[in-house]
Amino acid sequence: MATSIKVIRVIKPLQYDCGMAQKVGPEGQVLIPKKFRNELCIEPGDEVEVSLSENGVLIQSVHTTKNLRGIFSGSGMLEMLMSDRRKD
Repeated sequence: MATSIKVIRVIKPLQYDCGMAQKVGPEGQVLIPKKFRNELCIEPGDEVEVSLSENGVLIQSVHTTKNLRGIFSGSGMLEMLMSDRRKD
């Protein structure tokens, strides 16, 4: 099982714009405004943590490490490393 690392970003005050109210969808979905997604680097498929806070619902970005297994397959890197080892 892969271990994930939770990165806690520095909380900085946000400047709220008018018109940021969102409707709750039929299954409880709420759209995170693009401005906030960009600020927190949240992309489709990313996980967020939802919790209750003193003032309402808190949605926080959860950044996890990505599995790098197989990222270099087919690159020839293994053969280059093995060749270098043989020379030593």
